[in-house]
Amino acid sequence: MKRRWKKVLCFTTAAALALTAAGCGGGSSAKEEESTKSAGSQKETQDKPEGDEKIQLTIWSLYGTNPDDKSAVAFQESVKEIMEEDPSLEIQLDYAENEAYKTKIKAAVAANEAPDIYGTWGGGFTKPFVEADKVLQIDEYMTDDIKGQLLPGVLDYFTFEDKLYGLPTKMSTCHLFINKKIMEENNVEIPTTYAELLEGCKTLRENGVTPIALGAKDRWAIGKVFDMMGVRACGIENVTKILSGESTFTDPDFENAANKFEEMAKAGAFTENAVAISNDEALADFTLGKAAMFYNGSWSCGFINGESSTVKDDVITIPFPVMEDGKGTVNEYVGGASDGFVINKETKHPEKAFEVLQKISYKMSLKSYQASLDMPVWDVKDQVDESKIDPLFKSIADDAQNAAGYIAWWDTFFEGSAAQDYLYALIDLSMGDITAGEFCEKMDTLN
Repeated sequence: MKRRWKKVLCFTTAAALALTAAGCGGGSSAKEEESTKSAGSQKETQDKPEGDEKIQLTIWSLYGTNPDDKSAVAFQESVKEIMEEDPSLEIQLDYAENEAYKTKIKAAVAANEAPDIYGTWGGGFTKPFVEADKVLQIDEYMTDDIKGQLLPGVLDYFTFEDKLYGLPTKMSTCHLFINKKIMEENNVEIPTTYAELLEGCKTLRENGVTPIALGAKDRWAIGKVFDMMGVRACGIENVTKILSGESTFTDPDFENAANKFEEMAKAGAFTENAVAISNDEALADFTLGKAAMFYNGSWSCGFINGESSTVKDDVITIPFPVMEDGKGTVNEYVGGASDGFVINKETKHPEKAFEVLQKISYKMSLKSYQASLDMPVWDVKDQVDESKIDPLFKSIADDAQNAAGYIAWWDTFFEGSAAQDYLYALIDLSMGDITAGEFCEKMDTLN
C-alpha cells in the first residue's frame, strides 16, 4: 500500500549550524547582484526577446498584496526588483490563501495548466508533480557559483532521485510564543515540560483565559501542533520510520503523542471551537492579549511585533516543551527549508524561468531574514545588519542553530490525499469525535 512518502527527509545539524554565519555584518549589494546574475551569464542559449517584445512569465504563490503580511511584501518587492533589473521581462502574478492554493495548484498541474513558476512545498507535496513529469529538472542550470552560495542541506526537500527540481526561499520552524505578563498574572510558570504545560493550561482555563490560541479552520495550523508533539513523543528517528512506513501509527510512542494531544484538547488547552476560526484570527487574538500562548512559525514574529499588536513588549518564545516519557529532545524540530518554487516543465522559457527562480529564492531569503520572518537558505552574511534583527525572531534563530535535526511538516511529508486525511483525523481527535486509539488506527489506513 502506497501511503507515505518513501524518501526520508531529515535536516541534519549541518544546515542548522550554517545559520550561525548567515546573519552578521553589513556589506554592500554587490554580492546580491553577482548572485542573481550568475545563472543567466552561464547560458549562451538564454532567452532573448525579439525587438521590444517582452518575455512573459506567470507566477503563482501564496503571497498577495496584504501590507501587514511581511512574507507577501518580501515576495512582491522581489518580483518588482526582478522586472526592474531585466526590462525584457513581464511577470504576471496570481495568488490564493494556503488551503485554497493547495487545491488550485494541484488541479492546475493535473490539467497541464500550471503557470511557468509556482510556489510549493518540498517533499511529499511536490513529489507527485515530479513523478508525473510536470516539473523542470534544474541541475543543468545550477553552477558551482550558485551552489556555493546556498547553505548546506537546504536543497534536500526539493531533491528526488538525486535530481534537483526547485529552490527554497527560507528555513522555518515553529516555536511556542508566550505572553509572560498573562502567565505572571495567573501565577503560571513558563513550561519546560509537557506536564507543566498541561497544568498551566488547566489553570489558565479555570481563570477564564484561553491558554493556546489555535485557528484550526486552517487545518495546517492544528497540524503544526501535533507534528511537534509527535516529534517530542517519538524522537525524529522513530517518527521518521513511522511516517515512512517502516513502522506503524499504532507504535507506542506515536500513541503516546495522540493520547497527550487528546488530553490537552479535553483540558481546554486550545481556543474554544477552534475549527471555526482561522490561523490569522487566532494570531490576532494573541496579539490583542486574548490568549496566553500561540504555537506557530517564526514568520509570526512580524505580526506579534507589528503596529497593531498590544503585546509586543510582553512576548517571549521557547521550543515546545519536552515530554518526560518521550524520546524526543528539546532541540529537535519540524520544518526546515520546505517552502519554495518550482518551474513548469512545459514553460516556453526555461533558462529565463530559472534565472527568475534563482532571483526569487535569493531575494526572498534575504528579505525574509532582514524582516525577522524566517532563517535564510542563502549565505547572506554580507547583506544583513545583525543589530537590526528583531530580538524575538533572533531567539528562534539562535535555537535553530543548535538543532539536532529537522523533519518536514507532516502535511508536506505525506503524499496526495494522505496529507488532508491526516489533518481531518486530527481535527476529529481535537473535537472528541474519535479517541486517540481510533486516531492512530485511522492513520494506519492512509492512502
